[in-house]
Amino acid sequence: QFLPITLTLSRESADLQVGGTLDLTYTLHPLTGSVNWDSSNANVATVENGAVTAVAAGDATITVTEPTSGATATCAVKVSAAPVVTYSLTVENGSGSGSYAAGAQVSITANAHENGKVFDKWTETGGGTFTDANASSTTYTMPAGAATVTATYKDASPVTIPATGVTLNKSTLSLYSNTTP
Repeated sequence: QFLPITLTLSRESADLQVGGTLDLTYTLHPLTGSVNWDSSNANVATVENGAVTAVAAGDATITVTEPTSGATATCAVKVSAAPVVTYSLTVENGSGSGSYAAGAQVSITANAHENGKVFDKWTETGGGTFTDANASSTTYTMPAGAATVTATYKDASPVTIPATGVTLNKSTLSLYSNTTP
């Protein structure tokens, strides 16, 4: 008389995120021996000796098979995309504030300057970089962490326009001191 051979896995189903792993173990009764592992979709999840790695979003079935008896067991694996981590960008004296992923290219623009001032440059804390820190509108590359960028202003330099000549349309000129004409 033959005993029925049973093969079971430590899990029948699992939810993973891309990059996640899972260790599956099997129980084979009444035999002992080696088994074969297989994934129905290696583009979604791979398996090697029971170690499952989530590769991309989707569904895959992990199957373990005892080759002599043909006994099998399966684990349904559902893989979801890993959440995108975002970081806070604060733009002082300008626009472009928000939450962005590391490496995002963020358009930032300085506010209009006050009278007597002109835009000077951008400064930052957080480790990101500017395409051109001296331009009032530029692109900031978001670091892997919160950052603050600040538009700075300086006093406007007086503008001198050289005269090339003076023309008067009067033939006489009278000047008065502390009196009205």
